[in-house]
Amino acid sequence: MSKRNSLAVAVIVSFTGAINIASAVELNPNGLGQVLLYPYFTVNANNQTLISVVNTRDTGKVAKVRFLEGYDGREVLGFNIYLSPHDVWVAAIFDTTGLNDQPNDGGAPAGLLTPDNSCTDPGIKVPTSVSLPQLPDGRYYVPFSNSAYSGLSLGATGPEQNDGGPTDLKRTRTGHIELIEMASVIGDSLANITHENGVPVNCAALTGAQNNADYTSPTGGLFGAASIVNA
Repeated sequence: MSKRNSLAVAVIVSFTGAINIASAVELNPNGLGQVLLYPYFTVNANNQTLISVVNTRDTGKVAKVRFLEGYDGREVLGFNIYLSPHDVWVAAIFDTTGLNDQPNDGGAPAGLLTPDNSCTDPGIKVPTSVSLPQLPDGRYYVPFSNSAYSGLSLGATGPEQNDGGPTDLKRTRTGHIELIEMASVIGDSLANITHENGVPVNCAALTGAQNNADYTSPTGGLFGAASIVNA
């Protein structure tokens, strides 16, 4: 039997287009918006964190997804996700202990695994511009990175890389998640992210240079949820 603790539905913010920042951001009482804030994830104590996001609109969307560690809010994984009209995306954050030479002493990073075929840039289900490790059953996953706080990223010599905290991968195991809609997707790009028989038409066409004519102002209509599950 598993234990499942449901977090509150993601905090959701709608941008109204007003000039005054105080009135430009509001909490949507209907649970729909352009920004989803998932307040907590963890893989400690044999937990996994299951997350979902739903596009309720008739238009496609592109959103920035960022996983931020709990010590100082540094990014441990980030990518763009493309949602076709009425698309649902799901994923699990899990413990990578013992996988692909990761340690068994509690110091392994969290990782992200998804069964979903929705387009992402870079790819997080199959290798594209980055190489990905595999589970024993052949599925690909993305281990969280400590490069944003360990000095491993390009140009990481400034004080912004030194927050005085630990620099190991164990720090990636708890944190929170942000999902921010960047644009609505139309035109050829919408055709490429639309699913046929459960698979987008052409995710590869979205990587790299983009056609600005295929992107319009965000329209909101996103909602999401997260659950911490101990199996």
